[in-house]
Amino acid sequence: MKLANINPNLTTYHYLLRTCAQTPVSEQDPYLREQIFEMITNDGLQPDLKIYECYIDSLLAGDEYERAFEIFDSLKSKNIYPQVELYTAMIRKAISIYEPGIALNYLKSLEQNIFYAPTSLYNDVLRLCAYEYYADGVLYCWEKLKHRGLNLDEGVCIDIIYFAARHGRPDLVVQVIEYLMDDRKLNLQKLHFIPLTRAYVNAGDIKNAMNSLNIIRQAGFQVNSFDTATTGIYSSIRQNNKTIDEAYYYLEELHNEGKIIDVSALNVIIAACANIGKRKMPRRNVDISRALETYKSAEKLGVKPNAETFSSLLFVCHYAKRKDLADQLWKEMLELKVVPSTLTYSRMIAVICTQDDYEEAFVYLEEMKAKNLLPLRSVYEKIIDKCVQHGDTRAVLALEEAENFEHKFPRSFYQDLRAKGFDPELTKKIIESQKKNFDQQKISSTDNSDETTPINDNSNAMDEFVDIIASKANKIN
Repeated sequence: MKLANINPNLTTYHYLLRTCAQTPVSEQDPYLREQIFEMITNDGLQPDLKIYECYIDSLLAGDEYERAFEIFDSLKSKNIYPQVELYTAMIRKAISIYEPGIALNYLKSLEQNIFYAPTSLYNDVLRLCAYEYYADGVLYCWEKLKHRGLNLDEGVCIDIIYFAARHGRPDLVVQVIEYLMDDRKLNLQKLHFIPLTRAYVNAGDIKNAMNSLNIIRQAGFQVNSFDTATTGIYSSIRQNNKTIDEAYYYLEELHNEGKIIDVSALNVIIAACANIGKRKMPRRNVDISRALETYKSAEKLGVKPNAETFSSLLFVCHYAKRKDLADQLWKEMLELKVVPSTLTYSRMIAVICTQDDYEEAFVYLEEMKAKNLLPLRSVYEKIIDKCVQHGDTRAVLALEEAENFEHKFPRSFYQDLRAKGFDPELTKKIIESQKKNFDQQKISSTDNSDETTPINDNSNAMDEFVDIIASKANKIN
């Protein structure tokens, strides 16, 4: 065309830039694109909207999104106003590179130019903002979509309610749950309700956070101490004695209002009494009196104590090193016909291991196993550590048993044992050697059954535990 003295017009350059934009990413030639754009001004032409659309499309195709945003933002100063298609392309590019702020700004700009943004665009921006916890975008798009008619999938709804939980917006959690139940007709799971409690906690509304535990229970889901529904409450109310008292008074208020008090709300207050104050304090601040008073108020509040209640009480006893109180509570638990759980046994064993006399720890351990309750790894850690402190070779038995239950101890645990002078591998070898000698003595005794001389075990304590390891079934007293 140049050689034939035919001057290209804007349509010509439009097609050239469109060709650049449609070229595969691997074949993008930024130099050629810029050369074409310079030719427009060199020919004395003024780029119009179509030229800029193709130019920006080409920049986006080459992943030069920062330059594309810059050019797009400069159009207004040139009195060039993009159409819906270019706005959509910019918004979708912002979404693809996880820039919720840019996507929201372009969406708002699109509206200000009196364009009707597709509902799908709001959905996509909302999804990104919820995923990135971008508050302005979530709240803005949610309100817009409420008026247009919500059509959200469960995934984005879950992102929204977890965003709402972090930002202390229980009202938004409730709206999303109602949408999922009433409009989408979904059978909700516990994960849909847990953010409601967290939202109330983050909003500083402990009273309704406590009440939400009963809502979760009424929805058919189990609520336990220290699960994701109660940890936020625990962290919030354990700040000081005043916050614990306030939490209890909230329960009284709810009860007086005719609300059902969930047992987990009582339990979390008791548990908080085991660790009052800042985490970095030299030692735990334990308040036994508050824990017991809270427990004694159960009947007044219409709450029936469960295994979690006594686990929480034993949690307090553990850090207070009060085995006498733990024994009393255990007896009361059995009188109330409350069946102890794995956690209850674990807490009781932990209390016993705070004492010099720890023989009962083995009794409770055997009782657990007799009830087909798998002891936690922490149970074995405490028992093993206690045995090592006292030079008790039952540490090896406990270690082997834990390994048989496929408990995996961290390397630091073994390092701590060796630092205390206990080498598990060496001790195992000694016991295996003793066991072989013991078995040989038994065989010799059988062969000489007419003799009445008893086997001499030299009163070696190690032999006693060899026998235990051999039988595996004997109960340790």
